[in-house]
Amino acid sequence: KVALGALVLLPPFNLGFVGLAAVSLIMNIIQAAWLWIVLRRTIPIHLTRPDWLLQRSMAIQAYPLMLNHLLASIFWRIDMWLL
Repeated sequence: KVALGALVLLPPFNLGFVGLAAVSLIMNIIQAAWLWIVLRRTIPIHLTRPDWLLQRSMAIQAYPLMLNHLLASIFWRIDMWLL
């Protein structure tokens, strides 16, 4: 990442912010592909199916935290208007 970012900024290329954005996109695509390959090699296919019972249990347990975060976010935004 750093080497490619420096390369696009050096005088032979001089691509500036556009070059840095292109390097960022290319590196993100490469990393996503690499992580997908590692995932497929590490986790068997039969374990990648969704476990609906586990998801339901996690949603029930996380509901108070999600509600707390929602209310804190809304209050913070309304509080900015009130003050």
